[in-house]
Amino acid sequence: MLQQGNPGSQITYTKTSGRFQLFYERDLSKKYTLGLSGEFEKGGGAKWDNNGTLSVDPKHKAANVYLRRNFGRHFGLYLGGGADMVSLHVVDQANMAGVGGNVLFKSDVTVPHAEAGVALSAGNFSLRFSLRKILAAESSGLTTTVNGSKARLIIKNGKTLSTKAVGQPLGANEQLYKADLGGTAAAVSLVYSFANW
Repeated sequence: MLQQGNPGSQITYTKTSGRFQLFYERDLSKKYTLGLSGEFEKGGGAKWDNNGTLSVDPKHKAANVYLRRNFGRHFGLYLGGGADMVSLHVVDQANMAGVGGNVLFKSDVTVPHAEAGVALSAGNFSLRFSLRKILAAESSGLTTTVNGSKARLIIKNGKTLSTKAVGQPLGANEQLYKADLGGTAAAVSLVYSFANW
């Protein structure tokens, strides 16, 4: 919307990100394994350039539970789900919102996800290919502190950034700045298991 309202502006995305994951797995039987995991993810941001830069940087943490169906010792399919805890940072480096340079707007949102994947194992190592669907991950409560009071990041007339004090109603030509963090992510992971830990 900001790009459409401002001819000549440009949006760039960083579609790749890295993930560090710690997990625990317990065999329920020879065929089924239950897994729990926690993870941190870095990357996947965006920038809007319009005679200055507005940077969008999501910081993901996630918790996941999954069930793996084992087909022998070296191959398995898994399905699971959990929650993504996203701390979204939007940095107004060029004072587009008019409240001072390099201002940080921040929002925290927790959203569900579903994940499916394939695991290929050899000894304590495994290679995993997964698809994750993050559901309904819209963040619209981005706030900062202006003169000691909380203010929300908004868009006026579909093209201009500004702020509005928390608690004040929006005008007819105003709407909250929204970032959609949902979508589908594909991942390739190299995993090492500490056997009998």
